[in-house]
Amino acid sequence: MIRYFFLGVLFFAAGCSEYKQQNAIQYLQIDTAKLFDPKPQEDSVVKNKSILNHCLMLDGDSIAIIFNEQKNTLHSIKKLREFLQDNSTNIGRQKFYIIYTNSTSTKNIIDIIDIVKAAKIDDYKAIKFQSFIKLNEPQ
Repeated sequence: MIRYFFLGVLFFAAGCSEYKQQNAIQYLQIDTAKLFDPKPQEDSVVKNKSILNHCLMLDGDSIAIIFNEQKNTLHSIKKLREFLQDNSTNIGRQKFYIIYTNSTSTKNIIDIIDIVKAAKIDDYKAIKFQSFIKLNEPQ
């Protein structure tokens, strides 16, 4: 009886070990250093303050896109996906900014980044609105 108990514990431990390895492999595929700016470069757009003409703005759960100098308020994730898919070629011509505030959850930011990447917009940068203001303060 004790022999079967130890054998059962051994199989259970081996199964848990396999599950842990599979999850570790899944998370190794995410390069968090490049999550918020996968193609870092000097930003002339930030310097000349035209960042707000080509961006996605997140404030809590609110979503707005400013593209071609027109603001579009989107009321659902589905509408965001459609807009990005329809305009991905034009949006991808220059760095696309995802501007978020303190009231935006990290999960929401990462979900939006996934949607942007799914639309094949690879040159983007996520930046906190407060950081953007500091970059543009008069010196």
